Amino acid sequence: MLRSLGRAYPQRMLVRLSLLLKEPLYSSLFEEVLCHEVAHLVVFQLHGRAATCHGPEWQRLLQLAGFEPRRSYITDAPPAKRDRAFVCYDHVCRICQTKRTARRPMRNWRCIACQNAGLDGKLIIQSRPVNRKVSNAE
Repeated sequence: MLRSLGRAYPQRMLVRLSLLLKEPLYSSLFEEVLCHEVAHLVVFQLHGRAATCHGPEWQRLLQLAGFEPRRSYITDAPPAKRDRAFVCYDHVCRICQTKRTARRPMRNWRCIACQNAGLDGKLIIQSRPVNRKVSNAE
């Protein structure tokens, strides 16, 4: 099973590492994974978007650091459990009680009917939990 041990965000100059790297079983990979992700940042700084993610520039940096350039690490760790409870946002008109739902709060939404009547059409935003069924197809 593949699991991400690190992630680079080159435009933000940020690296995130998995907590698995603190476990004794994976601690030996810490330096390699850190080098792998930092190499992405360096390649982005030097070449911008012109360089490919695991291209020759990135591979060369890993070799210079003494690591084999590889794209993934096979782990026996189970995938991270994701919370199955999601949130939806109800947008309710203060005047006519028209309701719209979205996955995130949409502060610029307005009630068109009320705006056409000359009112401000502002909506009240309320969050509510939603249980979404996720199938585990294996």
